[in-house]
Amino acid sequence: MALSLGTRYAADARASLPFRHGDALMLSVFATAGERLTAEQVAAALGALPAVVSAAQAEMLPLLPETIQAANRVQVRGAPALADTVLLRNGVAPAFFETLGVEIVSGRTFADASTEIVLSRAAARLLAQDAAAALGMALELVPASLGAGPAGGVATVVGVVDDVPYASMLAGEAAAQSPVLYGPPRSDGGQLLWLVRLADVRGAADEVLGHFGESAYRVGTPTEIFRERFLAAHSVGVALAGAAIFALLLSLVGVGASVARSVAAASRDIGIFLAVGMTARDIALRHLRRVARDLLAAGVAVCAAAVAANYLLASNAVVIEPWLMLAVLPVIALVCALFVFRSVKRLVRDHPVSALVGGADA
Repeated sequence: MALSLGTRYAADARASLPFRHGDALMLSVFATAGERLTAEQVAAALGALPAVVSAAQAEMLPLLPETIQAANRVQVRGAPALADTVLLRNGVAPAFFETLGVEIVSGRTFADASTEIVLSRAAARLLAQDAAAALGMALELVPASLGAGPAGGVATVVGVVDDVPYASMLAGEAAAQSPVLYGPPRSDGGQLLWLVRLADVRGAADEVLGHFGESAYRVGTPTEIFRERFLAAHSVGVALAGAAIFALLLSLVGVGASVARSVAAASRDIGIFLAVGMTARDIALRHLRRVARDLLAAGVAVCAAAVAANYLLASNAVVIEPWLMLAVLPVIALVCALFVFRSVKRLVRDHPVSALVGGADA
């Protein structure tokens, strides 16, 4: 049961950061009194710092749903099948994908200040059959709500990239990876969000922040945000995942030792079977069938208890996964088979038939 509780969270953790540079520094740069920094000024300042490998402006930041504004929600005009579908539009600099380490699946990135856009995998699946089929599509984007501002007009798809989660991973991987369209930033706005990849995050982050003074603050890195929000919220589940794996290994050792003892206890019967002409393999299979019956009975009982618990807790999230318990049973059965054959073979090799019939054991 501990394995079913913890494994789901461990799997989500492994899949939650589908880009290479989770340590990219996320900054918010804004205007101070009497001074307003433009995107060009910020880009020039970052480019002049030796520690900066690459930098890119973005309207939305990974794993931070609070950076999703009304203007980032768009719909596709002239597509009846998507009449109720809202997509996210992230205005980014072309270097965004390189800075974050997002894989380009098909095509290329867009040029600065162009009418070209790039789709995420999820958006490509929504708008076309595959990534290649989405290239060259002309999409007219409209605001998803009144008063959201212009959505960007007609744009041509020139590339498809891997999905990047913008919503919280607390809702699950599928919910976090919404269909996203990428294009050039529409305007500077009152606040500029930046992704900065540094040669040394720990040593150079303070240097970057110090360059802007009070005009910028450190949002964090995607890895830090994930640890703070996802791992903190599911710390019990993550601990259970580790404890469950350790418990499973201990249980396999215990099962093997128990099987070996049961074979040793049946040494007299094994001697009689050998005396009447049975082979060691036949004896092991006979013993293994008995072990399999006991294992099957235990598995049915545990899974029935899990199903009953899920039924009784129907108003809550299902936390016990019977399918995962069933997946563990073949592993236990394999361990039992190995120990049965090994124990029977060793018993037959080390003891003559007369000694076994007389009651000798391993």
